[in-house]
Order: sequence, then C-alpha cells, then structure tokens
Amino acid sequence: MKQNSASTRILRISLLISTIISASVWAIPNQPECADEDCSLAKLNTLRALASRGHEQTSFSLGHIFMNPESGVKTDLENAYYYFDKSAKQGFLPAYRQAAGMAAQGIGTQKNMAEAKRLMKFAADEGVEIKAMLDGVVTLAEPDLFYTGGTLIFDHGHGISTLYMHMEKILVKKEQKVKQGDIIGTVGSTGRATGAHLDVRLNWFQIRLDPATVLDIK
Repeated sequence: MKQNSASTRILRISLLISTIISASVWAIPNQPECADEDCSLAKLNTLRALASRGHEQTSFSLGHIFMNPESGVKTDLENAYYYFDKSAKQGFLPAYRQAAGMAAQGIGTQKNMAEAKRLMKFAADEGVEIKAMLDGVVTLAEPDLFYTGGTLIFDHGHGISTLYMHMEKILVKKEQKVKQGDIIGTVGSTGRATGAHLDVRLNWFQIRLDPATVLDIK
C-alpha cells in the first residue's frame, strides 16, 4: 500500500514538472512555424526552454532567429519583440537597444515611445568608447547631421560598409584607415535621438545585414 502511495506521488510530481516546462515553453504570442524542410522545431523548442529559465543570451538569439529566420523558421516579429524584451528584462545590454528600436517603430508590438525611451536609458551610457567593428577606411565623418547626429561611415571593401550614428565625439577623420577594435568615438544622443545610445548598421551594397554577425556580443 505504501509502495503504491509513493508511486502515485512520484507520478503526480512528474506530471507537475512536465506541465511547468510545457507552460514555460509555449507561453509566447505565437507558435513558431517552419518555412522550409530544414526547420527543426525540436531544436527551437530547446532554446525556448532555456530562455524561459533565465538564459538572457538565448532569449536574445531567439529574437534574432524570429526576426532574421535561421534554420527555416518563419519570420515572426511579434515573437522577435517578445524575446528581445525578455532578454532586456533579464539584463542583457544589447537587447535593450533592439527592443527599444522595435517599440519606437511598432515592429512586432504596438508603437510605444514611452517604453522605447525607458529601454533606451539602459542601452549605453553617454561617453562610452566605441570600437570599429572591422578594418576599413572612413568615407564619411560628420559631427552633427540633422537626423543621425555624429555619424561615421566606413568602407570595408567588397561592397561592405558600416554606419555609426548619434555619436557624441568622433575621433577619426575622413580617409583615415582603422583596424578592428580601434577607438573611433563615443556614445552620444546627438541628432534626433531620444537618449544616449549607439545605432549601428552593417550593409552589403544596398542590403542591410545583422551587425551581430561580425560582433562578439557577450
């Protein structure tokens, strides 16, 4: 009798754990969908389970997966914002910028400038040094453009360019050569910015790429 009672308790505990894990994995706006036959929902669900347990970098990665699909996952901006915001709430610095930008533009969520400003306050402190993402040559160095404020553009060859905006100080000049990791300026709130942050772009000719692909974000 006691053995049966113990078995029943173990079964109930197992069911409870399964329910908790299931709820933590699926409690997001939309269920992910595959866009092609290479998609692995099993792998995606493993990442979602890790994110639900406080892995802030996993949440950030999931945001990028849903925004710029990897492994055939269908684009879902609502889920992308959900995970960027979740990562920001877990204290992962790069996620503040991403979630703030999406909130300001209403991408994947309702446009919310108050939330965007709140998130942006955590994005970066004014005066923080900025390092070059790649080796390159400065093709534009403007201290105060109307929209983007302190702005730098680098040519890295083969059609690749990077753009840095809203900078407080610019420490390089046009036609100057820089190496990856060189200090090129400081974070600011110049131009039409709502708070101190660094807006960066990575382009291949006219195609925008994810800057995180060339950054070691930790």
